[in-house]
Order: sequence, then C-alpha cells, then structure tokens
Amino acid sequence: MACSEKNKHIKAELVKRANIHLLQTMTNADMMMKFQDWEAQRCKKNAMFKSMMNYLHRVEAILFFVAASRTADLKLHLEAGEALSKLFFAMDRIKYKRLWPRYISDMYALRTSHPRTWRELESGNNLLLGVISHLYPLARQWL
Repeated sequence: MACSEKNKHIKAELVKRANIHLLQTMTNADMMMKFQDWEAQRCKKNAMFKSMMNYLHRVEAILFFVAASRTADLKLHLEAGEALSKLFFAMDRIKYKRLWPRYISDMYALRTSHPRTWRELESGNNLLLGVISHLYPLARQWL
C-alpha cells in the first residue's frame, strides 16, 4: 500500500514536469501563432472548417466563463464576459447585449470606485461561490 502511494506521488510529479515542459516548448516554439496562421489558411480554403472553428470559439468562450465562475478568477471572468458580449450581439439577445457591456464596465469601474471590493474579488473571495459551496458542497462542481 505504501509503495502505491509513493508511485502515485512520483507519477503526479512526472506529469506536472511534463506539463511544464510542454508549456515551455509551446511558448518557445510560438505554437499558438503557428496554429492561428494554420487556422486562417484552412478557413480560407474550407467553409465547413471555418464554420466549425467559429462554433468551437463560441463554446470556448462559454467554457472560459464557466471556469472563471468555478475558480472565482476575476480576470478570466471579465475576459470571458467580454467574449460573451460579442456572442450576445451576434445572436441578437436584446437584454443581454444591452445590459452585459454595462455589467463589464461596472466591474472594471470597481477598481477605482471601490478598490477594497476589487481586491477581494481579485483575490478570489467571491461571496456567492463561498455561500453556495458552504451550503451545498456538491454545488461547486456544477458552477
């Protein structure tokens, strides 16, 4: 039993090192720029590919927003919110496209108008997530 626990720790450390190495390699090789160039070239040649990539980018924006909500990451929340704002305009969601930009600007305004609140949100002290997690321990996995 002790050996298996040790092996789990070693495997976890190896996976962590591999992920760090992969991230460094991708950053050094400028993989994201190469992927974006490849995507742009493929989109020019194939309308179906362009349509699918458009769909994937929309889903990605939603997933980023969900991840920001789960982790109480204010920066990601606002970035994903800006991406969602574009979707609300594209999908003609009248109330959202009218109110969402106001919400995003009000959140950014907190930095100067209420710096203490901004710092608390930035540090991950999100009251709503804390209350929900405390009252319903399983709820955090669904947020």
